[in-house]
Amino acid sequence: MKDISNIFNQVENQVCWRSWRGAGYTIFLEMGKKFPNRPKEKELKKGEYTIGLTSCPWHVFQNDVLLFGTDSSYAQIDEALPILQGKTIEAILLNKDNATAQLKLTDSILIKIGYQDPRDEWCILTPQEEAVITKEKLEISPAEDQ
Repeated sequence: MKDISNIFNQVENQVCWRSWRGAGYTIFLEMGKKFPNRPKEKELKKGEYTIGLTSCPWHVFQNDVLLFGTDSSYAQIDEALPILQGKTIEAILLNKDNATAQLKLTDSILIKIGYQDPRDEWCILTPQEEAVITKEKLEISPAEDQ
């Protein structure tokens, strides 16, 4: 199995230039070079690096104060997500037993990720690889062609 630290190192020190909510409580942070979602689109919405909190409970704190999370309404999340834009990913931390993860950003922002179910997952996409992190395993595979 490949070492996750290589993927973490690629994302750390990247600036989030877009944060958005997908379906349900899924949120994404886009970083690095900007690309269109599809070849003919002009609007640059996709990042060279993406962190996706896809099917796991997550909460965003600033200075230890809860701002929003998976227990917030969609409207609250949509309104609050821009706070992540312009922030730098300082560190990505996995708990020793992999029961939780944390994304540390500048301005004392902390995203706490938990696992309630073995299928709960989040991912990091790079130009070369995709890492899917769950409570029980870590899968790293080559990136799909865009």
